[in-house]
Amino acid sequence: MGLLDRLKSNKNNKDFFEWLDLLLKNELSSEIKAIIFNLYEDTDNKWSIELVGTFSFNVKDWREERGYY
Repeated sequence: MGLLDRLKSNKNNKDFFEWLDLLLKNELSSEIKAIIFNLYEDTDNKWSIELVGTFSFNVKDWREERGYY
C-alpha cells in the first residue's frame, strides 16, 4: 500500500480527500503548469486550504532556502 492509499484510508483524512476528489474529478486545463496547496489561518483562527492552479512555474522559485519546515 502506497503513501496516498494509507492517507486515504485514515478516517481523519476522509473529508479532505472527498473535497480533493471532487475538485479533481474533471480534467485540469492543459494551460495549468503547476498546482499548489495554500494553507492559511482564516478569520476564525481555523486552518483552511486552497488548491490553486498556475499558468506558469519557475523551478528557481523552489530552490531558495526555507525559513520554516
